[in-house]
Amino acid sequence: MSGDHIFIETLYGFKCVGRNVIFRIFIVLGIVGIALYVFTPLSALPYVKSINQLLKQPSMGWISQALPSSIPFTCAYLYNILQLFFVTVLAINDTRLFHLDAMMALNVHPQGNSDISVGNIFGKFLAFSMANILIFAFCGLLNLLFYPKVFNIGYYLFYWFTLNLPVLVFCLGISTLVTRLTRNQGLNVILLAVILGVLTIPCSIWLNGVLDPLAARIPNMFSDFTGHVNLESYLLQRGSVLLAGIGFFHIVCYFLSKNSEWSFRDAEKLMGGFCLVCSFRLFGFYVL
Repeated sequence: MSGDHIFIETLYGFKCVGRNVIFRIFIVLGIVGIALYVFTPLSALPYVKSINQLLKQPSMGWISQALPSSIPFTCAYLYNILQLFFVTVLAINDTRLFHLDAMMALNVHPQGNSDISVGNIFGKFLAFSMANILIFAFCGLLNLLFYPKVFNIGYYLFYWFTLNLPVLVFCLGISTLVTRLTRNQGLNVILLAVILGVLTIPCSIWLNGVLDPLAARIPNMFSDFTGHVNLESYLLQRGSVLLAGIGFFHIVCYFLSKNSEWSFRDAEKLMGGFCLVCSFRLFGFYVL
């Protein structure tokens, strides 16, 4: 692999994602949707029993105003839901790029398959990371302006690193793997809907959410007196999700490497297997 080729492919992938209409819709929904839900009476929606009660809410729910970690956590959790959907949609949308025709044999490029794969994933990772920072910065600014007493930038950094980042890596890894192996847009939609649907809904209940990439039902709030409620178990689960995504990424590079890249293929196979084994090991520690 060549660092220059990976940089070029990463820059190209980043620009392609930035110009994509789907990604721009994601940015608008992230900024407007999350801000409206968090900083308006809609934040009390899970706690009200009727529309009239919701309309009588004077401002943001009192729970969000009581805990400094509540606003950052809600922003990160809502962002994860959007991210899970839009990362998968963009990966499926790339399927049309892999439809080969007779003219493809005449195309010549210096990049190997591994360079293109790594650059494509890094480009998406960079684009969604910048979107995450942008949305967090906007929500943090509103938090500072309207609710300065419960503003703490450390919570935003914590939830970005432990909650959003593992989901991004996991979604990129598994969606790219499924897309590159099947190369059929309809089949990709079905497989990813089944895989991610099972992982995010039933698996959030089974075994205390060990397989849930969103960590939807895992305690994840801070107390001013005791700190995080269950930090060790939470980090074990998030670390396992992150390592699983990295393992899927290495498997993608293994399958798409050229026959002349045998040393690289062996390294990717070893790294992919190692990351997945470590991920399953952390899953086991979390359950125990």
